[in-house]
Amino acid sequence: MTRLARRRPLLAGAVLALAAGILAGCGTSAPGTPQPSAPSTPGLSAGSSGSAASASAAPAETSLAPVPATDARLARFYGQTPAWSACGEGGELDCASVRVPLDYARPDGPTLDLAVARKRATASRQGVLFMNPGGPGASGTGYLRFFNTAGLEGFDVVSWDPRGVGGSHPVRCLEGADADAYVALDLSPDTPAENAALIEGSRRFGQACLRKTGDVLAHISTQENARDLDILRGVLGEERLTYVGQSYGTMLGAYYAELFPGRVSRMVLDAGVDVTGRSPVAQTVGFDRALDAFTSTCAATGCRWGSTREEVIASLRAMLGRLDRHPLTVGDQKLTQSQAAAGLAGALYAGTLATPLLERALDELDRGDGSLLKMASNRIYGRDASGGYGGMLGAFQAIPCADRPRISVAEAGVRWAEAKRQAPFFGEYWGPQYVCPTWPVAPVGPLEKVDAAGAPPILVVGGRNDPVAPYEYSEDLARRLNSGVLLTFEGQGHVAYGRSACVDDAVRGYLNRGVVPADGTRCS
Repeated sequence: MTRLARRRPLLAGAVLALAAGILAGCGTSAPGTPQPSAPSTPGLSAGSSGSAASASAAPAETSLAPVPATDARLARFYGQTPAWSACGEGGELDCASVRVPLDYARPDGPTLDLAVARKRATASRQGVLFMNPGGPGASGTGYLRFFNTAGLEGFDVVSWDPRGVGGSHPVRCLEGADADAYVALDLSPDTPAENAALIEGSRRFGQACLRKTGDVLAHISTQENARDLDILRGVLGEERLTYVGQSYGTMLGAYYAELFPGRVSRMVLDAGVDVTGRSPVAQTVGFDRALDAFTSTCAATGCRWGSTREEVIASLRAMLGRLDRHPLTVGDQKLTQSQAAAGLAGALYAGTLATPLLERALDELDRGDGSLLKMASNRIYGRDASGGYGGMLGAFQAIPCADRPRISVAEAGVRWAEAKRQAPFFGEYWGPQYVCPTWPVAPVGPLEKVDAAGAPPILVVGGRNDPVAPYEYSEDLARRLNSGVLLTFEGQGHVAYGRSACVDDAVRGYLNRGVVPADGTRCS
């Protein structure tokens, strides 16, 4: 999960690390990412093969869609044997690479090597549990050691870097001063000149991605990533897929279930996203709801920014307005209005946990110190202490541009106006999304339908107060899936698993024993 206008975050794991890092001492280094040792840098090859509450039991296997036969042209990919080697801090994980076709229409053509990591079962083995932490663009191999496997010890938990991400031929775009200049663009243009600069900056960003990434840029769609996941399933010897997808990972899982309904065993989709690209609900709605909760609490507890929610929001707007006119110097960087809004959003991922952080950040900002918000903004954009940017800056935008229907620059402006109507605060500051309208590669587009007909029950977990993935997205996803079952988390924060004992028990009961919560179950 997301693109700060054009780069709103949807990832789950990376931002949990963001919130934890800031709250735990304001460090600036991102979590380490284990990489496979052979090959050391997976990439593009030119052909040839390589190495809760009330519940009910799931329907019998005989009611499911049949397991389809493997396309004979892809047999060499499904027949690989991964060469595992120790990786991660202390060697607690195993890593390998798995080869997939670059273009599924030409399986005998160029190939890609995907970075894969595994955390082995520590109890009686039940099989493999695949997980994706979202993004799009988050490294699964980097997040795996943070994924809560308590109660899931019988699974080998496996994650991977999807094509275009991390160790799997990452999308490369801008670095250093060029990336800093791009991130410093004013996302909410107030004048024709600012609007023109944003359009041109977006176009140049896409051209840089094409120039530095090459042919891979045309093959990073979620449809292709879902097909890669099926190869991973086959390579690891699983007849059917057991999967947990968080945030954007819910779209990846839903696409897999649509393409391969007969190969689904158990699937949890936590913090559903807009899988069609056509939802009438703007993503900024979730962030505005989270901001409303913070400002209401702030006013009720006597904070210095106002005695009502409206007064607190007016104070925030005044501070952001000053930054629009006069960005703050923070070390060798600047804190702009758009970056401060990004920092606010990053903190809101954590729900009520973010209240002390936000109050402190706003107090410091009012005194002319933008350090905390700049740190949060840097983490959102993947900028490290040395000034380098990780792969998120590229893949984060490239994958949605591959997945969504093409729109014009003018349509992006119309959608911005609607976003401001639905979400007056973040809808305004995140501005029009011009990257995809100016993207240099034609989109693959979304699947025509996502109903996964014939799949077993699929558990969709939606947070009523999720700031990143509005609850309406999970409701819509559960409705679209023929076998969708909706479990609602009534608390706050992005991604419900790990925030509620009720949710955790339901998810573990489903994954371990196939016990499906009753549709409409609610957890606090």
